[in-house]
Amino acid sequence: MSAACAVEALPALDELRPAAAELFREAVRLALASPGFERPKPYAQMVALIADQEAYGFDCWADAIAALVPRADTLTWFAYSKETIDVRGFRITVKTRPFHIAGHCVHVEVQSVDRTPLPFTSTGYQSLFVNFATAADYPTPRSMVEELFPADPIQVGLF
Repeated sequence: MSAACAVEALPALDELRPAAAELFREAVRLALASPGFERPKPYAQMVALIADQEAYGFDCWADAIAALVPRADTLTWFAYSKETIDVRGFRITVKTRPFHIAGHCVHVEVQSVDRTPLPFTSTGYQSLFVNFATAADYPTPRSMVEELFPADPIQVGLF
């Protein structure tokens, strides 16, 4: 007679999020303190929390990781964040995603709320990949984004 194998139940995704958030914030802190082209060890530890992505119902690794990364409603380097702000007369939505797509930088998206042109893009949208060395020069993503807008008034159209 063979002994039945006990199948260990996976922790719920909600149970993984606190540990994942702590690891993610530590990974960002390390990346800002010592930028490079490698993801810091805490990031790899976070990824290991959800190594069996299919068991959690995810078809791809990126979706599984995105489900663990902390979220914030105010701009920060330490979470996937999104905020609508006013900068020099423009109403814009800014998103930040550290380690998103490229492992050594922060993906920053800037979009005018009504898709009007911005001083640095005629489409009203700009996707930026900001390395951690550059991000470390700014206390917040907002301070970095504000520098994209010239201090002098802008004439968008003549008529």
